Amino acid sequence: MTKDVYKRCICPNLAVHLRGHCPSDAATVAEDNCRNLHQDRFTDSHGVKDIALDESINAVLAVLHGHEPYPFQTLNYPCSSNARTHSDYIHFAAEPLPLMSAAWIALTDVDPRAGPVFYYEGSHMIPPYTMQDFGLRDRDQDDAGINYAKYQDMMHQHMIDAGYTRKDLVIKRGHVLLWSANLVHGGPTAEVEGLPRFSQMTHYFFRRAAYNWVPVASDITTGKVLYYDEAARDEKWGDRHHYEPFGHTRAQLSKFRVGTCRRPLNVKSPCECAHRIPKVLSTLFEHRAPQDGKDVIM
Repeated sequence: MTKDVYKRCICPNLAVHLRGHCPSDAATVAEDNCRNLHQDRFTDSHGVKDIALDESINAVLAVLHGHEPYPFQTLNYPCSSNARTHSDYIHFAAEPLPLMSAAWIALTDVDPRAGPVFYYEGSHMIPPYTMQDFGLRDRDQDDAGINYAKYQDMMHQHMIDAGYTRKDLVIKRGHVLLWSANLVHGGPTAEVEGLPRFSQMTHYFFRRAAYNWVPVASDITTGKVLYYDEAARDEKWGDRHHYEPFGHTRAQLSKFRVGTCRRPLNVKSPCECAHRIPKVLSTLFEHRAPQDGKDVIM
């Protein structure tokens, strides 16, 4: 599936001198829906779903966490994701914190010039920051559209100031990197534009977590929390052998529900997950968008 997206969406936009990376049957005009072809293709692609449910990956996750893992999102990238510095926690948070993890699998040998995934070793030990910890409003209240970009700016600067070492993931096809929710990472712009870097990222939650939520779209200062709905996720995934054509009913199902901070007395509330950094930092921190236009990307 990922290779097919490369042929249909990436190759048509490459300069003539770069089309040597493309197969002879590549499209000449990109499809209109190319931007949406990479997420949650488990609903229609056998290969994507099989990777997400791979017994070896799921067994390792189960042993490491002591809970049964279940995939809830897949991302397939034909090239670098162009994702700036962030941790998955800002998008996918569990209570308790360790009960979210990710598996990044190389579907081709990673070329160092193709924008390999980078990560900061040991950064999963920093506090799990929310948007409000940086003095930022949540993504849904962001009229200017730059609050998430500011979050990425500040995470990048925090890694530098704290002295974390950046490492690039240059691995062979079939190799996998597992990481915890709070590992700071990203996918840089490729040195050689259009160079293939086929990959699948699968995000996992674990059964018996107290709840799962979305910090980037929540405001813990006002008590608005967006939660992941485990039952809705199960309906969206269906059984192992259920597939539909791309874009049909199951693919459109939402995995979210809006709630509040209120939790049972013995369960930590999302609104208690505060690690305040003075708001003045985000107020004075000037965001400068890159010239290539690749700015606010997950």
